[in-house]
Amino acid sequence: EHGYEQAKEAIARSLARLDTSYIDLYLIHWPGKAKAAPDAGEHEEGRHGSWRALEEAKASGVLRHIGVSNFNSRQLERLAAVATVVPEVNQVELHPYFPQDELTETCARLGVLLQAYSPLGSPAGAPLLLTDP
Repeated sequence: EHGYEQAKEAIARSLARLDTSYIDLYLIHWPGKAKAAPDAGEHEEGRHGSWRALEEAKASGVLRHIGVSNFNSRQLERLAAVATVVPEVNQVELHPYFPQDELTETCARLGVLLQAYSPLGSPAGAPLLLTDP
């Protein structure tokens, strides 16, 4: 659900489902729009619109912290260039078999906390660290 209006509606639905007046951390889960060509301009347009909605919700106190998930260095840099608030978190797959050095450097330079999912390796991809001698 990328885009300004879609993100505003998603935030409202999340608040209602959680039956709360604020959310501690809200992320844009994926940098692309479903069913759009990989190089379509609508991806960036959707990201920027969604981000603007998150910034407004943060300013109003509805969202305490805002971030992204699965953004690469280029996507993160382009978003930061137009953002009023730089993403506080980028949640990505990160582990010794997939260290993402460039992204780690980009996040450090922009002041974005890099949060790992699958820190022990991805069962669908690299071997699990617990089984690696």
